[in-house]
Amino acid sequence: MKRISTIVTLVVISIFAMAQTNQLVWSNGNLIYGTSVETIDSLTYGEMEEMDTLRLFLPQSVVKVRYDTLSVHDTVCIHDTISLRDTISILDTIFIPDTLTLRDTLMVRDTLTLRDTLSMIDTLIMRDTLTLRDTLTMIDTLTVIDTLTVRDTIYIEILTESANEVHEYVDLGLSVKWATCNVGANKPFEYGDYFAWGETKPKEKHTWESYLHCNGAHNNITKYNPLSNYGKDGFTDNKTVLDPEDDAATANWGGTWRMPTKEEQDELKQKCTWVLTTENGVKGYRITSNVEGYTDRSIFLPSAGLLFDNAYSYGGEYGSYWSSSLDENDPQNAYYYAFSPTYAIPYCNNRFVGQSVRAVCP
Repeated sequence: MKRISTIVTLVVISIFAMAQTNQLVWSNGNLIYGTSVETIDSLTYGEMEEMDTLRLFLPQSVVKVRYDTLSVHDTVCIHDTISLRDTISILDTIFIPDTLTLRDTLMVRDTLTLRDTLSMIDTLIMRDTLTLRDTLTMIDTLTVIDTLTVRDTIYIEILTESANEVHEYVDLGLSVKWATCNVGANKPFEYGDYFAWGETKPKEKHTWESYLHCNGAHNNITKYNPLSNYGKDGFTDNKTVLDPEDDAATANWGGTWRMPTKEEQDELKQKCTWVLTTENGVKGYRITSNVEGYTDRSIFLPSAGLLFDNAYSYGGEYGSYWSSSLDENDPQNAYYYAFSPTYAIPYCNNRFVGQSVRAVCP
């Protein structure tokens, strides 16, 4: 009789039900846990004779199951739903009767069997066989070395740029939906990247000399200028809103993502409640909708600071979020939303300054 010692740690599992214990333990062939479970921090099974299978029977009261990393060497049987944000690695077999939803990568050496649906946004890598009874939906890439069997339909879309589904948004009941994190960030409390207005790549130095849409000075503008005294050799083009190729959200996220206009930023301020808070150790504003039917929905804007010249300033104190709108009366500037512990207001800043971008989509 061989002895198998296997440890499985679920870095984050949130099971919303009613509440008692924070650990699942497999012992002597039995999975032991309380009859009502709210938050599970870790799961361990090991010291088993001839035991190669981990089974999770999720109670009907479960609303959401969220994993970050799950590593198993043999077999996982799950009777309801797994939602994964990062990676699941399994050496042998995974059987799921209902639904598996993945944001990033599923790697299975042998067999994946699903009775209903697999929805993936990035990549599925299989060494042998994938069997599905109904539908496989993929946004990017499916790699199967041997056999793919689907009884009904397979949808695979290979994209050259990211689709809206890759990045989450919140519908606040406004004219546009707002992304849950900054461009360049993966989580709401991360600062993300900093962009000059009309530029799509982060950089270290932010000055007029390094700015893309001028010839070294504020009165030598080469794009987005309605006033001849600001343009190089009197140049004007009367453009007052960023073109898609100069929009940091569109260029980096693709799909229908874009930077908000000044009017859309004003709407966010006027139709939401802004509360200064600290989340995951990061200061910022929790912005909650005041629109009827949407008052349970919100986004978080971190106080990410800004980049001026080659210096980073005001991180943890101020937030500076670009709009796509030019200041038509002073086109060396563009509109942005500025906030501090004492105010949150629309403002203007020199276009070369590196500031945050929070994207919107229809």
